[in-house]
Amino acid sequence: MDEVNRVQVNINGEIITLVSSENEEYVKQLAAYIDTKINEITNVSVQANIRPNLRNLLAALNIADELFKEQENTLAERQATEREIQKNERLQTLIDELRTALDQARAELSIFKESRAIQGILMPETLLQDTWTPAR
Repeated sequence: MDEVNRVQVNINGEIITLVSSENEEYVKQLAAYIDTKINEITNVSVQANIRPNLRNLLAALNIADELFKEQENTLAERQATEREIQKNERLQTLIDELRTALDQARAELSIFKESRAIQGILMPETLLQDTWTPAR
């Protein structure tokens, strides 16, 4: 079972004790983030005379907005990665097919060379080579 930690944090001037299975440093980072978001709204709300409850709600909406946008970005990145994986798989299949075709062509060329040699037919120099090099 996970260890339960009690962590005192300061959020918007209120000292509260949080109970969590997460480590203390992580809980403090979360609290500091929430405090920062509330302070961002507070800086605007002082001038706009926004009530504290509304201020906290707006901070929560900003955090939810960040979360949703990050989830959208993560999904888009995952989909792009999946497309790249599929593309790589198709390319690997093509490479494998080309290797098979090349091996087959080499085997056919070898048989052809052997049959010509048996018949005593002279072969052009390019057909006598064991490897093929593409024209440049």
